Amino acid sequence: MVDVLDCADGSGQALAALRIGQLWLVLWRTSPGWNEIAAIAAERGGGVLEEAPAALDLAGRGAERRLHDWLHMGTTAGDSGRPLS
Repeated sequence: MVDVLDCADGSGQALAALRIGQLWLVLWRTSPGWNEIAAIAAERGGGVLEEAPAALDLAGRGAERRLHDWLHMGTTAGDSGRPLS
């Protein structure tokens, strides 16, 4: 499982995150310096996604079951059945 930090359009936050060792980021493609930030992330063995991947949402009903399924089957939330990478 990989941790991904969602920086939205925050190029400065993305750079700060890379500086402290975060490898994978979400950064909107329209953000200033996207290409450069993506290159830095790639050099460090990570990458930049243009949109957030599926995530486990524990706010709704059945959260305990979804968490159990997530932990025991390694699939994404929303019961989509797609494996996390």
